[in-house]
Amino acid sequence: MIPVSSSNLYKIIFVVLALAGLLIGGMYASQLKFVNDDAFISFRYARNAVNGFGLVYNVGEKVEGYTNFLWTMLIAAGMKLQIEPVKFSEVLGIFFYLCTLSLFCAISWKLNPRRSSGLFVIPLTAVCLAVHRDFSVYATSGLETSFYTFLISALFACMLFGRSRTSLLLSGFIVVLAMMTRPDGIIFLMASAFYVVLKRKNVAGNLFALFLPVVLLFLPYWFWRYSYFGAFFPNTYYAKSIDQAYYARGIWYVIVYVQTYYILLLIPVIGFIYLVRKIRSTSQTQTLNESWKEFSEGSESHPFVLSALFILIQLFYVIRIGGDFMFARFLIPITPMLFFALEQLTLRQRKTLLYVSLCAAVIAGTAFRNNLFYNRDAISYIADEFQWYPDSHLERAKAQAAMLRKMFEGIPVRVGFIGEQAQLMYYLDPALAIECAGGLTDSAIAHQKISVRGRPGHEKHASLEYLQKRRVQFLFDQYYQLPTSRIPRLVTFNNFAAYIITYDDSVMSRLASNKQIAFVDFKSYLDSYITRADSLPAETVQEDFQSFQDYYFRYNNDPARENALTMRLNTTR
Repeated sequence: MIPVSSSNLYKIIFVVLALAGLLIGGMYASQLKFVNDDAFISFRYARNAVNGFGLVYNVGEKVEGYTNFLWTMLIAAGMKLQIEPVKFSEVLGIFFYLCTLSLFCAISWKLNPRRSSGLFVIPLTAVCLAVHRDFSVYATSGLETSFYTFLISALFACMLFGRSRTSLLLSGFIVVLAMMTRPDGIIFLMASAFYVVLKRKNVAGNLFALFLPVVLLFLPYWFWRYSYFGAFFPNTYYAKSIDQAYYARGIWYVIVYVQTYYILLLIPVIGFIYLVRKIRSTSQTQTLNESWKEFSEGSESHPFVLSALFILIQLFYVIRIGGDFMFARFLIPITPMLFFALEQLTLRQRKTLLYVSLCAAVIAGTAFRNNLFYNRDAISYIADEFQWYPDSHLERAKAQAAMLRKMFEGIPVRVGFIGEQAQLMYYLDPALAIECAGGLTDSAIAHQKISVRGRPGHEKHASLEYLQKRRVQFLFDQYYQLPTSRIPRLVTFNNFAAYIITYDDSVMSRLASNKQIAFVDFKSYLDSYITRADSLPAETVQEDFQSFQDYYFRYNNDPARENALTMRLNTTR
Protein backbone atom coordinates (compact mmCIF):
# COMPACT_ATOMS: atom_id res chain seq x y z
CA MET A 1 0.00 0.00 0.00
CA ILE A 2 1.33 3.40 -1.02
CA PRO A 3 1.35 5.81 1.94
CA VAL A 4 -0.69 8.99 1.49
CA SER A 5 0.75 12.17 2.93
CA SER A 6 -1.54 14.56 4.77
CA SER A 7 -1.03 17.09 1.99
CA ASN A 8 -2.16 14.64 -0.69
CA LEU A 9 -5.03 13.49 1.52
CA TYR A 10 -6.26 17.08 1.79
CA LYS A 11 -6.05 17.44 -1.98
CA ILE A 12 -8.16 14.32 -2.40
CA ILE A 13 -10.70 15.61 0.11
CA PHE A 14 -10.86 18.94 -1.73
CA VAL A 15 -11.47 17.22 -5.08
CA VAL A 16 -14.12 14.95 -3.56
CA LEU A 17 -15.91 17.91 -1.98
CA ALA A 18 -15.70 19.88 -5.22
CA LEU A 19 -17.12 16.99 -7.27
CA ALA A 20 -19.81 16.43 -4.64
CA GLY A 21 -20.74 20.12 -4.85
CA LEU A 22 -21.04 19.93 -8.64
CA LEU A 23 -23.13 16.76 -8.44
CA ILE A 24 -25.42 18.12 -5.74
CA GLY A 25 -25.73 21.44 -7.52
CA GLY A 26 -26.56 19.84 -10.86
CA MET A 27 -29.20 17.61 -9.29
CA TYR A 28 -30.67 20.48 -7.24
CA ALA A 29 -30.83 22.83 -10.23
CA SER A 30 -32.48 20.11 -12.35
CA GLN A 31 -35.01 19.47 -9.61
CA LEU A 32 -35.83 23.20 -9.35
CA LYS A 33 -35.94 23.92 -13.08
CA PHE A 34 -38.74 26.18 -14.25
CA VAL A 35 -39.42 28.72 -16.96
CA ASN A 36 -40.43 32.30 -16.20
CA ASP A 37 -43.00 34.25 -18.18
CA ASP A 38 -40.53 36.99 -19.21
CA ALA A 39 -38.37 34.39 -20.94
CA PHE A 40 -41.06 33.96 -23.57
CA ILE A 41 -40.68 37.58 -24.59
CA SER A 42 -37.07 36.83 -25.54
CA PHE A 43 -38.21 33.58 -27.17
CA ARG A 44 -40.63 35.47 -29.43
CA TYR A 45 -37.93 37.96 -30.41
CA ALA A 46 -35.61 35.06 -31.21
CA ARG A 47 -38.26 33.26 -33.27
CA ASN A 48 -39.08 36.36 -35.32
CA ALA A 49 -35.37 36.91 -35.97
CA VAL A 50 -34.92 33.32 -37.12
CA ASN A 51 -38.02 33.57 -39.34
CA GLY A 52 -36.60 36.63 -41.08
CA PHE A 53 -38.86 39.29 -39.52
CA GLY A 54 -36.05 40.99 -37.64
CA LEU A 55 -35.35 41.37 -33.95
CA VAL A 56 -38.93 42.39 -33.11
CA TYR A 57 -41.76 41.28 -30.85
CA ASN A 58 -44.49 42.36 -33.26
CA VAL A 59 -43.64 42.23 -36.94
CA GLY A 60 -42.99 45.74 -38.23
CA GLU A 61 -42.46 47.30 -34.78
CA LYS A 62 -38.86 47.89 -33.71
CA VAL A 63 -39.10 48.03 -29.93
CA GLU A 64 -36.27 46.67 -27.73
CA GLY A 65 -38.49 44.80 -25.28
CA TYR A 66 -35.71 42.58 -23.93
CA THR A 67 -32.58 43.34 -21.90
CA ASN A 68 -30.63 40.21 -22.79
CA PHE A 69 -29.42 40.56 -26.37
CA LEU A 70 -26.66 37.96 -26.21
CA TRP A 71 -28.92 35.44 -24.45
CA THR A 72 -31.65 36.03 -27.04
CA MET A 73 -29.10 35.39 -29.78
CA LEU A 74 -28.07 32.11 -28.11
CA ILE A 75 -31.73 31.05 -28.00
CA ALA A 76 -32.10 32.05 -31.66
CA ALA A 77 -29.07 29.92 -32.54
CA GLY A 78 -30.76 26.97 -30.84
CA MET A 79 -33.97 27.61 -32.77
CA LYS A 80 -31.98 27.72 -35.98
CA LEU A 81 -30.82 24.21 -35.09
CA GLN A 82 -34.45 23.20 -34.47
CA ILE A 83 -33.97 22.99 -30.68
CA GLU A 84 -37.05 23.78 -28.59
CA PRO A 85 -36.28 27.00 -26.61
CA VAL A 86 -37.56 25.92 -23.19
CA LYS A 87 -35.38 22.81 -23.08
CA PHE A 88 -32.47 24.63 -24.70
CA SER A 89 -32.59 27.45 -22.14
CA GLU A 90 -32.69 24.90 -19.30
CA VAL A 91 -29.65 23.05 -20.62
CA LEU A 92 -27.73 26.26 -21.25
CA GLY A 93 -28.64 27.67 -17.85
CA ILE A 94 -27.55 24.58 -15.91
CA PHE A 95 -24.36 24.40 -17.99
CA PHE A 96 -23.35 27.96 -17.06
CA TYR A 97 -24.44 27.34 -13.46
CA LEU A 98 -22.03 24.39 -13.26
CA CYS A 99 -19.35 26.49 -14.95
CA THR A 100 -19.72 29.09 -12.18
CA LEU A 101 -19.42 26.40 -9.50
CA SER A 102 -16.36 24.95 -11.22
CA LEU A 103 -14.79 28.38 -11.52
CA PHE A 104 -15.07 29.00 -7.79
CA CYS A 105 -13.68 25.56 -7.04
CA ALA A 106 -10.60 26.60 -9.02
CA ILE A 107 -10.47 29.98 -7.27
CA SER A 108 -10.73 28.32 -3.85
CA TRP A 109 -7.80 26.06 -4.63
CA LYS A 110 -5.59 28.67 -6.25
CA LEU A 111 -6.24 31.56 -3.87
CA ASN A 112 -5.85 29.73 -0.61
CA PRO A 113 -3.23 30.46 2.05
CA ARG A 114 -3.78 27.04 3.62
CA ARG A 115 -2.92 25.12 0.46
CA SER A 116 0.72 26.18 0.51
CA SER A 117 0.96 24.98 4.10
CA GLY A 118 -0.59 21.61 3.31
CA LEU A 119 -3.60 22.39 5.49
CA PHE A 120 -7.20 21.37 5.09
CA VAL A 121 -9.03 23.23 2.28
CA ILE A 122 -12.78 23.32 1.57
CA PRO A 123 -14.26 24.74 -1.67
CA LEU A 124 -16.69 26.67 0.48
CA THR A 125 -18.09 29.07 -2.11
CA ALA A 126 -18.88 26.35 -4.65
CA VAL A 127 -20.49 24.07 -2.06
CA CYS A 128 -22.62 26.90 -0.68
CA LEU A 129 -23.75 27.87 -4.19
CA ALA A 130 -24.67 24.23 -4.82
CA VAL A 131 -27.01 24.12 -1.80
CA HIS A 132 -28.23 27.72 -2.22
CA ARG A 133 -31.87 27.24 -3.15
CA ASP A 134 -32.37 30.41 -5.17
CA PHE A 135 -28.99 30.29 -6.88
CA SER A 136 -30.07 26.84 -8.07
CA VAL A 137 -33.55 28.10 -9.01
CA TYR A 138 -32.06 30.69 -11.33
CA ALA A 139 -29.82 28.12 -12.94
CA THR A 140 -32.82 27.85 -15.23
CA SER A 141 -35.93 30.11 -15.46
CA GLY A 142 -35.42 30.60 -19.21
CA LEU A 143 -33.77 33.93 -18.42
CA GLU A 144 -30.17 35.03 -18.82
CA THR A 145 -29.42 35.07 -15.08
CA SER A 146 -27.18 31.99 -15.00
CA PHE A 147 -25.24 33.02 -18.11
CA TYR A 148 -24.84 36.59 -16.86
CA THR A 149 -23.72 35.40 -13.41
CA PHE A 150 -21.06 33.20 -15.00
CA LEU A 151 -19.75 36.15 -17.02
CA ILE A 152 -19.56 38.36 -13.93
CA SER A 153 -17.81 35.54 -12.04
CA ALA A 154 -15.36 35.05 -14.92
CA LEU A 155 -14.66 38.80 -14.89
CA PHE A 156 -14.08 38.62 -11.14
CA ALA A 157 -11.60 35.76 -11.51
CA CYS A 158 -9.78 37.43 -14.38
CA MET A 159 -9.41 40.70 -12.47
CA LEU A 160 -8.32 38.86 -9.33
CA PHE A 161 -5.58 36.72 -10.88
CA GLY A 162 -4.59 38.71 -13.94
CA ARG A 163 -1.47 40.80 -13.64
CA SER A 164 -0.67 41.59 -17.28
CA ARG A 165 -2.19 43.89 -19.88
CA THR A 166 -3.36 40.81 -21.73
CA SER A 167 -5.43 39.75 -18.74
CA LEU A 168 -7.01 43.21 -18.64
CA LEU A 169 -7.84 42.96 -22.33
CA LEU A 170 -9.52 39.62 -21.55
CA SER A 171 -11.37 41.24 -18.65
CA GLY A 172 -12.55 43.97 -20.99
CA PHE A 173 -13.78 41.37 -23.48
CA ILE A 174 -15.66 39.49 -20.76
CA VAL A 175 -17.31 42.65 -19.50
CA VAL A 176 -18.40 43.46 -23.06
CA LEU A 177 -20.14 40.07 -23.20
CA ALA A 178 -21.75 40.84 -19.85
CA MET A 179 -22.95 44.27 -21.04
CA MET A 180 -24.38 42.71 -24.19
CA THR A 181 -26.18 40.18 -22.01
CA ARG A 182 -27.53 42.78 -19.59
CA PRO A 183 -26.98 46.55 -19.97
CA ASP A 184 -26.40 46.92 -16.23
CA GLY A 185 -23.21 44.93 -16.71
CA ILE A 186 -21.62 48.36 -17.08
CA ILE A 187 -21.57 48.71 -13.28
CA PHE A 188 -19.08 45.85 -13.09
CA LEU A 189 -16.94 47.63 -15.65
CA MET A 190 -16.95 50.56 -13.22
CA ALA A 191 -16.05 48.24 -10.31
CA SER A 192 -13.18 46.76 -12.31
CA ALA A 193 -11.91 50.23 -13.20
CA PHE A 194 -11.98 51.24 -9.51
CA TYR A 195 -10.01 48.11 -8.69
CA VAL A 196 -7.37 49.01 -11.28
CA VAL A 197 -7.07 52.50 -9.77
CA LEU A 198 -6.74 51.12 -6.24
CA LYS A 199 -4.54 48.09 -6.83
CA ARG A 200 -2.55 48.46 -10.03
CA LYS A 201 0.45 50.50 -11.04
CA ASN A 202 0.52 52.41 -14.32
CA VAL A 203 -3.16 53.15 -13.95
CA ALA A 204 -3.59 54.94 -17.29
CA GLY A 205 -2.12 52.09 -19.35
CA ASN A 206 -4.09 49.43 -17.48
CA LEU A 207 -7.35 51.34 -17.81
CA PHE A 208 -6.66 51.70 -21.53
CA ALA A 209 -6.30 47.91 -21.82
CA LEU A 210 -9.50 47.34 -19.83
CA PHE A 211 -11.58 49.79 -21.88
CA LEU A 212 -10.16 48.97 -25.32
CA PRO A 213 -12.54 46.01 -25.96
CA VAL A 214 -15.43 48.22 -24.86
CA VAL A 215 -14.51 50.83 -27.45
CA LEU A 216 -13.81 48.34 -30.23
CA LEU A 217 -16.68 45.91 -29.60
CA PHE A 218 -19.41 47.34 -27.38
CA LEU A 219 -19.67 50.82 -28.90
CA PRO A 220 -20.27 49.50 -32.45
CA TYR A 221 -22.90 47.14 -31.02
CA TRP A 222 -24.52 50.03 -29.11
CA PHE A 223 -24.64 52.25 -32.19
CA TRP A 224 -26.16 49.39 -34.17
CA ARG A 225 -28.92 48.83 -31.59
CA TYR A 226 -29.52 52.58 -31.37
CA SER A 227 -29.91 52.88 -35.14
CA TYR A 228 -32.14 49.78 -35.19
CA PHE A 229 -34.45 50.59 -32.26
CA GLY A 230 -34.08 54.37 -32.16
CA ALA A 231 -33.80 54.64 -28.36
CA PHE A 232 -30.87 55.41 -26.10
CA PHE A 233 -31.85 52.73 -23.58
CA PRO A 234 -33.80 49.47 -23.97
CA ASN A 235 -37.57 49.86 -23.73
CA THR A 236 -37.59 48.05 -20.40
CA TYR A 237 -35.49 50.86 -18.92
CA TYR A 238 -38.45 53.17 -19.46
CA ALA A 239 -41.08 50.55 -18.62
CA LYS A 240 -39.51 49.97 -15.20
CA SER A 241 -38.73 53.67 -14.58
CA ILE A 242 -35.06 52.93 -13.90
CA ASP A 243 -34.37 56.66 -14.05
CA GLN A 244 -36.37 57.19 -10.85
CA ALA A 245 -34.78 56.24 -7.54
CA TYR A 246 -36.87 53.89 -5.39
CA TYR A 247 -34.71 53.39 -2.32
CA ALA A 248 -37.40 52.23 0.11
CA ARG A 249 -38.40 49.28 -2.06
CA GLY A 250 -34.78 48.51 -2.89
CA ILE A 251 -33.76 48.35 0.76
CA TRP A 252 -36.72 46.07 1.50
CA TYR A 253 -35.68 43.81 -1.39
CA VAL A 254 -32.19 43.40 0.08
CA ILE A 255 -33.57 42.90 3.61
CA VAL A 256 -35.80 40.04 2.48
CA TYR A 257 -32.80 38.37 0.84
CA VAL A 258 -30.62 38.73 3.94
CA GLN A 259 -33.44 37.53 6.19
CA THR A 260 -33.66 34.42 4.02
CA TYR A 261 -29.91 33.82 3.84
CA TYR A 262 -29.14 34.99 7.37
CA ILE A 263 -25.78 33.19 7.30
CA LEU A 264 -24.42 36.12 5.26
CA LEU A 265 -24.59 38.22 8.42
CA LEU A 266 -21.42 36.38 9.43
CA ILE A 267 -19.50 38.53 6.93
CA PRO A 268 -19.47 41.70 9.08
CA VAL A 269 -19.12 39.65 12.29
CA ILE A 270 -16.09 37.61 11.21
CA GLY A 271 -14.73 40.61 9.32
CA PHE A 272 -14.77 42.70 12.48
CA ILE A 273 -13.05 39.94 14.47
CA TYR A 274 -10.43 39.60 11.72
CA LEU A 275 -9.69 43.33 11.75
CA VAL A 276 -9.42 43.42 15.55
CA ARG A 277 -6.96 40.55 15.45
CA LYS A 278 -4.96 42.33 12.75
CA ILE A 279 -4.72 45.42 14.91
CA ARG A 280 -3.65 43.43 17.94
CA SER A 281 -0.96 41.66 15.97
CA THR A 282 0.59 44.97 14.94
CA SER A 283 4.23 44.89 15.91
CA GLN A 284 5.56 47.34 18.45
CA THR A 285 7.68 49.00 15.79
CA GLN A 286 4.69 49.64 13.54
CA THR A 287 2.02 52.24 13.94
CA LEU A 288 -1.58 51.36 13.19
CA ASN A 289 -1.41 53.38 9.99
CA GLU A 290 1.72 51.55 8.89
CA SER A 291 0.11 48.20 9.63
CA TRP A 292 -3.01 49.13 7.68
CA LYS A 293 -0.93 50.39 4.76
CA GLU A 294 0.99 47.12 4.68
CA PHE A 295 -2.26 45.16 4.59
CA SER A 296 -4.08 47.35 2.07
CA GLU A 297 -1.17 47.51 -0.36
CA GLY A 298 -0.29 43.84 -0.05
CA SER A 299 -1.77 40.97 -2.03
CA GLU A 300 -3.72 39.72 1.00
CA SER A 301 -6.24 42.53 0.64
CA HIS A 302 -6.92 41.99 -3.08
CA PRO A 303 -9.75 39.43 -2.68
CA PHE A 304 -11.49 41.60 -0.09
CA VAL A 305 -11.20 44.81 -2.11
CA LEU A 306 -12.43 43.26 -5.35
CA SER A 307 -15.28 41.41 -3.61
CA ALA A 308 -16.32 44.60 -1.82
CA LEU A 309 -16.33 46.60 -5.06
CA PHE A 310 -18.46 44.05 -6.93
CA ILE A 311 -20.86 43.59 -4.01
CA LEU A 312 -21.30 47.23 -3.03
CA ILE A 313 -21.80 48.58 -6.54
CA GLN A 314 -24.47 45.97 -7.31
CA LEU A 315 -26.17 46.55 -3.96
CA PHE A 316 -26.31 50.29 -4.62
CA TYR A 317 -27.73 49.70 -8.09
CA VAL A 318 -30.38 47.26 -6.84
CA ILE A 319 -31.39 49.50 -3.95
CA ARG A 320 -31.60 52.57 -6.14
CA ILE A 321 -33.88 51.02 -8.78
CA GLY A 322 -36.18 49.49 -6.16
CA GLY A 323 -35.05 45.88 -6.45
CA ASP A 324 -37.26 43.59 -8.45
CA PHE A 325 -40.54 41.73 -8.12
CA MET A 326 -38.63 38.44 -8.53
CA PHE A 327 -37.09 37.38 -5.22
CA ALA A 328 -33.27 37.18 -5.21
CA ARG A 329 -32.87 37.47 -8.97
CA PHE A 330 -31.02 40.80 -9.01
CA LEU A 331 -28.72 39.62 -6.20
CA ILE A 332 -27.81 36.29 -7.83
CA PRO A 333 -24.87 37.80 -9.82
CA ILE A 334 -23.09 38.86 -6.60
CA THR A 335 -24.09 35.85 -4.51
CA PRO A 336 -20.81 34.06 -5.45
CA MET A 337 -18.83 37.10 -4.29
CA LEU A 338 -20.75 37.23 -1.01
CA PHE A 339 -19.85 33.63 -0.21
CA PHE A 340 -16.33 34.12 -1.55
CA ALA A 341 -15.82 36.98 0.93
CA LEU A 342 -17.12 34.72 3.68
CA GLU A 343 -14.79 31.95 2.53
CA GLN A 344 -11.78 34.28 2.60
CA LEU A 345 -12.62 35.34 6.14
CA THR A 346 -12.96 31.75 7.37
CA LEU A 347 -9.60 30.88 5.79
CA ARG A 348 -7.91 33.38 8.08
CA GLN A 349 -8.84 31.33 11.15
CA ARG A 350 -5.69 29.87 12.68
CA LYS A 351 -7.09 26.63 14.05
CA THR A 352 -8.22 23.94 11.63
CA LEU A 353 -11.05 22.81 13.90
CA LEU A 354 -12.46 26.35 14.07
CA TYR A 355 -12.09 26.71 10.31
CA VAL A 356 -13.91 23.43 9.60
CA SER A 357 -16.62 24.27 12.14
CA LEU A 358 -17.23 27.66 10.53
CA CYS A 359 -17.38 26.10 7.07
CA ALA A 360 -19.87 23.50 8.28
CA ALA A 361 -22.00 26.23 9.88
CA VAL A 362 -21.97 28.33 6.69
CA ILE A 363 -22.95 25.38 4.49
CA ALA A 364 -25.71 24.30 6.88
CA GLY A 365 -27.00 27.87 7.24
CA THR A 366 -27.15 28.22 3.47
CA ALA A 367 -28.93 24.92 2.94
CA PHE A 368 -31.38 25.48 5.80
CA ARG A 369 -32.37 29.01 4.90
CA ASN A 370 -35.13 30.96 6.59
CA ASN A 371 -37.89 30.18 4.12
CA LEU A 372 -40.01 33.34 4.22
CA PHE A 373 -42.13 32.03 1.37
CA TYR A 374 -43.35 28.96 3.22
CA ASN A 375 -47.05 28.52 2.38
CA ARG A 376 -47.08 31.71 0.32
CA ASP A 377 -45.71 32.64 -3.08
CA ALA A 378 -45.22 36.35 -2.47
CA ILE A 379 -44.15 38.81 0.23
CA SER A 380 -45.51 42.27 -0.43
CA TYR A 381 -44.54 42.92 -4.07
CA ILE A 382 -41.75 40.27 -4.12
CA ALA A 383 -42.66 36.90 -5.61
CA ASP A 384 -41.05 33.50 -5.43
CA GLU A 385 -41.13 32.92 -9.18
CA PHE A 386 -40.50 29.19 -8.87
CA GLN A 387 -43.83 28.77 -7.09
CA TRP A 388 -45.62 31.02 -9.59
CA TYR A 389 -44.59 29.01 -12.62
CA PRO A 390 -44.80 25.26 -12.00
CA ASP A 391 -44.76 22.90 -14.97
CA SER A 392 -48.57 22.85 -14.90
CA HIS A 393 -48.61 26.57 -15.71
CA LEU A 394 -46.63 26.00 -18.89
CA GLU A 395 -48.76 23.02 -19.91
CA ARG A 396 -51.93 25.04 -19.33
CA ALA A 397 -50.56 27.87 -21.49
CA LYS A 398 -49.79 25.41 -24.28
CA ALA A 399 -53.28 23.88 -24.07
CA GLN A 400 -54.99 27.29 -24.05
CA ALA A 401 -52.87 28.47 -26.97
CA ALA A 402 -53.71 25.33 -28.97
CA MET A 403 -57.43 25.89 -28.31
CA LEU A 404 -57.32 29.59 -29.22
CA ARG A 405 -55.15 29.00 -32.27
CA LYS A 406 -57.75 26.61 -33.62
CA MET A 407 -60.55 29.09 -32.93
CA PHE A 408 -58.61 31.97 -34.53
CA GLU A 409 -57.40 29.98 -37.52
CA GLY A 410 -57.07 32.30 -40.48
CA ILE A 411 -57.86 35.40 -38.39
CA PRO A 412 -55.04 37.91 -37.75
CA VAL A 413 -56.04 38.68 -34.16
CA ARG A 414 -54.67 41.61 -32.20
CA VAL A 415 -54.56 41.09 -28.45
CA GLY A 416 -53.48 42.69 -25.19
CA PHE A 417 -52.05 40.62 -22.36
CA ILE A 418 -50.41 40.87 -18.94
CA GLY A 419 -46.88 39.71 -18.21
CA GLU A 420 -47.66 36.26 -16.87
CA GLN A 421 -49.43 35.44 -20.16
CA ALA A 422 -46.24 35.85 -22.19
CA GLN A 423 -46.12 32.05 -22.35
CA LEU A 424 -49.59 32.00 -23.89
CA MET A 425 -48.61 34.71 -26.40
CA TYR A 426 -45.56 32.78 -27.52
CA TYR A 427 -47.53 29.65 -28.35
CA LEU A 428 -50.59 31.51 -29.71
CA ASP A 429 -48.41 33.82 -31.85
CA PRO A 430 -51.02 36.50 -32.64
CA ALA A 431 -50.46 39.12 -35.33
CA LEU A 432 -50.15 41.79 -32.64
CA ALA A 433 -49.58 41.34 -28.91
CA ILE A 434 -49.28 44.27 -26.47
CA GLU A 435 -48.06 43.75 -22.92
CA CYS A 436 -50.45 45.95 -20.93
CA ALA A 437 -49.20 45.75 -17.34
CA GLY A 438 -45.86 47.49 -17.85
CA GLY A 439 -45.35 48.20 -21.51
CA LEU A 440 -42.35 45.88 -21.82
CA THR A 441 -42.86 45.49 -25.56
CA ASP A 442 -44.59 48.81 -26.31
CA SER A 443 -42.72 52.11 -26.27
CA ALA A 444 -45.82 54.33 -25.90
CA ILE A 445 -46.89 52.56 -22.69
CA ALA A 446 -43.32 52.38 -21.38
CA HIS A 447 -42.77 56.14 -21.77
CA GLN A 448 -45.77 57.09 -19.67
CA LYS A 449 -45.07 59.20 -16.60
CA ILE A 450 -45.96 57.89 -13.15
CA SER A 451 -46.55 59.93 -10.02
CA VAL A 452 -47.03 57.14 -7.49
CA ARG A 453 -44.64 54.20 -7.32
CA GLY A 454 -45.89 50.65 -6.93
CA ARG A 455 -44.65 47.18 -7.82
CA PRO A 456 -41.44 47.57 -9.87
CA GLY A 457 -42.06 46.75 -13.51
CA HIS A 458 -45.86 46.81 -13.12
CA GLU A 459 -46.59 50.50 -12.75
CA LYS A 460 -47.50 51.55 -16.29
CA HIS A 461 -50.72 50.27 -17.78
CA ALA A 462 -52.24 50.53 -21.22
CA SER A 463 -55.34 52.71 -21.29
CA LEU A 464 -58.51 51.58 -23.02
CA GLU A 465 -58.14 54.49 -25.44
CA TYR A 466 -54.64 53.36 -26.39
CA LEU A 467 -55.70 49.76 -26.95
CA GLN A 468 -58.55 50.95 -29.15
CA LYS A 469 -56.15 53.20 -31.05
CA ARG A 470 -53.99 50.12 -31.72
CA ARG A 471 -57.15 48.24 -32.86
CA VAL A 472 -56.70 45.56 -30.21
CA GLN A 473 -59.59 43.14 -30.46
CA PHE A 474 -59.24 41.08 -27.28
CA LEU A 475 -57.71 41.73 -23.88
CA PHE A 476 -56.60 38.62 -21.99
CA ASP A 477 -56.59 40.24 -18.57
CA GLN A 478 -59.45 39.48 -16.21
CA TYR A 479 -58.17 42.02 -13.65
CA TYR A 480 -58.14 44.99 -16.04
CA GLN A 481 -60.31 47.84 -14.73
CA LEU A 482 -62.47 48.84 -17.69
CA PRO A 483 -64.37 52.15 -17.57
CA THR A 484 -68.01 51.77 -16.58
CA SER A 485 -70.26 51.47 -19.63
CA ARG A 486 -73.25 49.56 -20.95
CA ILE A 487 -71.14 47.71 -23.52
CA PRO A 488 -71.19 43.90 -23.05
CA ARG A 489 -67.48 43.20 -23.48
CA LEU A 490 -67.11 39.73 -21.96
CA VAL A 491 -66.19 36.87 -24.28
CA THR A 492 -65.43 33.29 -23.28
CA PHE A 493 -63.44 30.88 -25.41
CA ASN A 494 -64.61 27.62 -23.90
CA ASN A 495 -63.33 28.10 -20.32
CA PHE A 496 -61.05 31.05 -21.10
CA ALA A 497 -62.47 34.53 -20.39
CA ALA A 498 -61.39 37.76 -22.05
CA TYR A 499 -62.65 41.25 -22.88
CA ILE A 500 -63.61 42.57 -26.29
CA ILE A 501 -61.82 45.88 -26.80
CA THR A 502 -62.86 46.64 -30.38
CA TYR A 503 -65.72 44.80 -32.04
CA ASP A 504 -64.62 43.94 -35.57
CA ASP A 505 -67.68 42.41 -37.17
CA SER A 506 -65.68 40.58 -39.84
CA VAL A 507 -63.88 38.75 -37.02
CA MET A 508 -66.76 38.35 -34.57
CA SER A 509 -69.17 36.99 -37.17
CA ARG A 510 -66.70 34.22 -37.95
CA LEU A 511 -66.24 33.43 -34.28
CA ALA A 512 -70.00 33.39 -33.68
CA SER A 513 -70.32 30.13 -35.58
CA ASN A 514 -68.16 28.36 -32.99
CA LYS A 515 -70.39 27.07 -30.19
CA GLN A 516 -67.43 27.08 -27.79
CA ILE A 517 -67.22 30.88 -28.04
CA ALA A 518 -69.80 32.95 -26.19
CA PHE A 519 -70.33 36.72 -26.45
CA VAL A 520 -73.11 39.21 -27.04
CA ASP A 521 -73.72 39.96 -30.73
CA PHE A 522 -73.25 43.71 -30.70
CA LYS A 523 -75.39 44.41 -33.76
CA SER A 524 -78.36 42.78 -32.04
CA TYR A 525 -77.48 44.70 -28.87
CA LEU A 526 -77.48 47.97 -30.84
CA ASP A 527 -80.87 47.19 -32.37
CA SER A 528 -82.30 46.67 -28.90
CA TYR A 529 -80.61 49.82 -27.62
CA ILE A 530 -81.98 51.94 -30.49
CA THR A 531 -85.55 50.82 -29.79
CA ARG A 532 -85.33 52.06 -26.19
CA ALA A 533 -83.06 55.06 -26.76
CA ASP A 534 -86.03 57.46 -26.63
CA SER A 535 -86.63 56.47 -23.01
CA LEU A 536 -83.10 57.30 -21.96
CA PRO A 537 -81.78 60.75 -20.98
CA ALA A 538 -80.01 62.59 -23.79
CA GLU A 539 -76.79 62.79 -21.73
CA THR A 540 -76.81 59.00 -21.34
CA VAL A 541 -77.33 58.42 -25.05
CA GLN A 542 -74.56 60.91 -25.88
CA GLU A 543 -72.15 59.13 -23.53
CA ASP A 544 -73.11 55.69 -24.81
CA PHE A 545 -72.84 56.79 -28.43
CA GLN A 546 -69.24 57.90 -27.85
CA SER A 547 -68.46 54.49 -26.33
CA PHE A 548 -70.14 52.76 -29.27
CA GLN A 549 -67.99 54.80 -31.66
CA ASP A 550 -64.80 53.68 -29.94
CA TYR A 551 -65.97 50.10 -29.62
CA TYR A 552 -67.76 49.44 -32.91
CA PHE A 553 -68.53 52.16 -35.46
CA ARG A 554 -64.92 53.20 -36.15
CA TYR A 555 -64.09 49.68 -37.29
CA ASN A 556 -67.28 48.70 -39.11
CA ASN A 557 -69.31 50.26 -41.91
CA ASP A 558 -72.82 50.36 -40.40
CA PRO A 559 -74.44 53.66 -41.45
CA ALA A 560 -78.02 52.56 -40.67
CA ARG A 561 -77.45 51.99 -36.96
CA GLU A 562 -75.07 54.93 -36.64
CA ASN A 563 -77.57 57.30 -38.31
CA ALA A 564 -80.39 56.03 -36.10
CA LEU A 565 -78.43 56.99 -32.98
CA THR A 566 -77.33 60.31 -34.51
CA MET A 567 -80.95 61.21 -35.28
CA ARG A 568 -81.92 60.39 -31.68
CA LEU A 569 -79.25 62.76 -30.43
CA ASN A 570 -80.24 65.52 -32.87
CA THR A 571 -83.86 65.46 -31.78
CA THR A 572 -82.91 66.09 -28.17
CA ARG A 573 -80.59 69.03 -28.75
